Amino acid sequence: MTNIFLKSALSIAFLALVLTSCDIVQAPYTENNIDTTTNPNIRKIVLEEYTGFRCGNCPAASDFAKKLRDSIFKDNNIIIMSIHAGPYALPKGTHKYDFRTTEATELDNFFGCSNAGNPNGLISRVGYSTNHILRDGAWEEAINTLIKAPPPNMSVDLTNTYNAANREVTATVKVKYWNAGSTNDNLCLYMIEDSVVQYQLDDRQVNPDVENYVHDHVFRTALTGTWGDTLSTTPPKARQTIEKTVKYIIPAGKDWRINKLKIIAFVYDNGATYEIWQADEKPVQ
Repeated sequence: MTNIFLKSALSIAFLALVLTSCDIVQAPYTENNIDTTTNPNIRKIVLEEYTGFRCGNCPAASDFAKKLRDSIFKDNNIIIMSIHAGPYALPKGTHKYDFRTTEATELDNFFGCSNAGNPNGLISRVGYSTNHILRDGAWEEAINTLIKAPPPNMSVDLTNTYNAANREVTATVKVKYWNAGSTNDNLCLYMIEDSVVQYQLDDRQVNPDVENYVHDHVFRTALTGTWGDTLSTTPPKARQTIEKTVKYIIPAGKDWRINKLKIIAFVYDNGATYEIWQADEKPVQ
């Protein structure tokens, strides 16, 4: 009788343990498995600096742009592009080097920067319909505002190769959308050059005529034309990746140095705001 009672008690205890164990292990399988991953994209901000080699106040603005990139916002991705256009970029007298390009002039005419008085610039072209032209003293606040804004809807990844035999640059861009995109999204590819040693007026110097000034981020050309190409004729879908390849042969006679050239790739709204959503920058070689 004792053995029967003991066996019954053990059976009840074992059943209770099994039932209890089932309650514990079942919970993960009945919970809804919602993807809580957040948008990982970090916005890369494009600072378009409008300048000219006969603008005496422009070197200070250029130095401040570098400080923003290398010091104040060193943990963020600030991409600088110097647009030489307008009256201050006109060659004059012994200073005959011409930084101007057709595309740079077109940008300046459209955004009206040189007419507003250099130095000034655009921060990812934000505020086109309100107040897009900013003096250098306003750049930091504008960048800080963009950094605190929600992350962009896309990532832009650029890869370049260079064929020395025919001076051909091949740029491949992958644009990955986080959410659905727009047919107004255009892709631009601009080429810039660092360390161009030429004349620059610098009012900070005792002798402001600086013969061997080092110009960085000099806009050289647009591989896609000034306003770029439409990424997709149908609205991009969420999590879709669009890949574009652009080839460009550097014209003969250009004094551009391959090891100093970079390409900036960016996607912007070509519908109304002209705001640059996302960008990337890589050396040509």
